[in-house]
Amino acid sequence: MSIKRCTSEHAASDATSYACPVNASPCVVLEPLRERMVQDLGPEAAAKLTADGVKYGLPCGSCYVGERDACNLQGVRLGKHERRILLCAPPGSKVGYRAGRDAEMLQPQIIYPDGPSRSDEEANRRALKKLEAAGLIELSRDYTWDKGQEPPKWFKAKQARSRYWAMGRRYRSAMLSPLGELVVERCRDELENGKPIRWAKLVNGLAEDVRKPLGELFRQFGLWTGGTIFFSGLGAAFARTKEDRERATERREAAKRFQVFVYEKAT
Repeated sequence: MSIKRCTSEHAASDATSYACPVNASPCVVLEPLRERMVQDLGPEAAAKLTADGVKYGLPCGSCYVGERDACNLQGVRLGKHERRILLCAPPGSKVGYRAGRDAEMLQPQIIYPDGPSRSDEEANRRALKKLEAAGLIELSRDYTWDKGQEPPKWFKAKQARSRYWAMGRRYRSAMLSPLGELVVERCRDELENGKPIRWAKLVNGLAEDVRKPLGELFRQFGLWTGGTIFFSGLGAAFARTKEDRERATERREAAKRFQVFVYEKAT
């Protein structure tokens, strides 16, 4: 099986449409939702939700993108830094509200280098970029005080000497993509013991299993829209005027209606 990487620009007919980066067809998740999205949220809010969804909320890693990345693992070599990162990064399916209310709430983990030297930092950066390019992790940036993880001793000493210590700095954090979770699950022994990974035997199974049914894709997107409802609720709680509060409440109720419609698609 071979799915080539698409290098063409995304073609969109308007602000609420999005073309799949793999096959350039309309997104299988957004396209069936467009009409209802505009109806419930209005054109401006629907366009913003689409833009935010493309950046943060679409389950592309469980769709054609994940399948493509699995097919392209053939020939990827994982060094000690890549293996360390895969083993310590949390599963993205359990990060934040994406996992649902009753699931264990995890956060992306800051990925510290092996040591304080510049060569350690550079090796860590290269490994992170390589894993992101392979579709195995998703990267972000976080402050150390936002995390419940204990940094290495050398990092604390280095941070105390930094001129940025008072205002803080954001550091690279990561979580496993859906494909990364499958790779860690099926190759843990190889990752932990430095054994070579025989991709030829794994690629077809990874490509088949990483791509989820359409109902599951709607479910994942519905979980993400919970963030829109949450922030609309904050807007209502901290609104300065009655009119602002009423508008924020209307946005929250509209977002709830749209989320219900998304979940109906998931069944």
